[in-house]
Amino acid sequence: MSVRAALLTFQEGVTQLQVYLNRNRLEQEFIALVNEDSRRNALMPRELDLLKGIVDAATNTKQYIYIVSIVSIYGLLERLVDGAISAFTTGL
Repeated sequence: MSVRAALLTFQEGVTQLQVYLNRNRLEQEFIALVNEDSRRNALMPRELDLLKGIVDAATNTKQYIYIVSIVSIYGLLERLVDGAISAFTTGL
């Protein structure tokens, strides 16, 4: 693998991670809007149960997203370094 290929793989991974984090941010924003008193009162009982479960798990969800992000970044950096070292040693 060339350094260029390793860098492209890294950039693609970072882009995918950004999409994932943005989707989660939008999801949290949507949940906050639906969870407002004026909107919550219009929900059906099952919808209220689902919303309560999501809101109750919000802290755990945020921690999980943080952990997944850190592990993903670590993995992306590790592949980038491995690719660069491989390209360097191949060129020797």
